[in-house]
Amino acid sequence: MGKIKSLTLPPLSSPMLSYETGFSIADGGLYYRKRKGRTDYCVYYYGHIHDEITYFEKVIVHLLKDLYGISARVTKRPEKGLCQIVIYSRELFTFKHEVIGLPVGFRNKIEKMPASLISQGEEQLIELISGLFDGEASLTFLKRGSPVRYYPRIKFEMSNKGLVYEVALSLRNLGINVTNVYEREKFDERTKHTYITWYFNVNGKENCGKLFNILHLRNPKHIEKYKFWKQHEPQRR
Repeated sequence: MGKIKSLTLPPLSSPMLSYETGFSIADGGLYYRKRKGRTDYCVYYYGHIHDEITYFEKVIVHLLKDLYGISARVTKRPEKGLCQIVIYSRELFTFKHEVIGLPVGFRNKIEKMPASLISQGEEQLIELISGLFDGEASLTFLKRGSPVRYYPRIKFEMSNKGLVYEVALSLRNLGINVTNVYEREKFDERTKHTYITWYFNVNGKENCGKLFNILHLRNPKHIEKYKFWKQHEPQRR
């Protein structure tokens, strides 16, 4: 739970706010519940307990402190394979919902990046996409007929069709070549359900290099993997 002594609400022009909102869209949300004559307003963030706990502890906790003045605590849910931050604050909930424009409930309601933020300028757009990528992108290296994994590929995948198309178009406008957007069925081992997602790829050394130069990624699982590949860059055989 996040402890709030004095909540700070940043201006919509804040690049940090755009980044945090992007990550919140990818791996967070808003909900409220009524109990015993009162209503609890909740802002939450979640990630994989094994490969994102460092990101939560080293990046998200400090981001929430710098942005909102919140002393957040990361809790682990090993039975669900998750780490999470939960903040109870009506003021923060209202700011995110009514000012930024994020929906309450399931994130699949989000079909566009918040106009309240991306209208502020290119820097805010880049930061918002950076937050989305830190939450939902994956970096892999392919063999493509070679015995070594020499070819980088970044995949961005979500269940929000309109949002994925908008991010792909925005990256093209920033000079990064991306593939077409594709649809696929994806089975979730955790929930045992099959659902529809949309995704695109950023392929190859040049394009992936552009993406890492333009976006401001902060998730160690992306940064460390890419740095290791750059330091030991294998060649196709």
